[in-house]
Amino acid sequence: YCSGDVFAGAREDVDVGSQGLQQFIGHHNIDVFLDRVAPTFKGAAEVVIAGASAGGFGVGFNAIDLARSFPESQVT
Repeated sequence: YCSGDVFAGAREDVDVGSQGLQQFIGHHNIDVFLDRVAPTFKGAAEVVIAGASAGGFGVGFNAIDLARSFPESQVT
């Protein structure tokens, strides 16, 4: 996390002026993470999602996708 998209960005090559092109792909990164982690823990009884600072925003923005990735688990 350093792009400022709080794990919710979904745009590439965004012109931010003097800083040049930026990649806001935090949401894509979460999708890639879930594609790997969800099958590994498919049988988990409970999944807890938490974050602090930017990660807290990321939890809020991605909570629905996280819950959908663990349909048989209690997601908190």
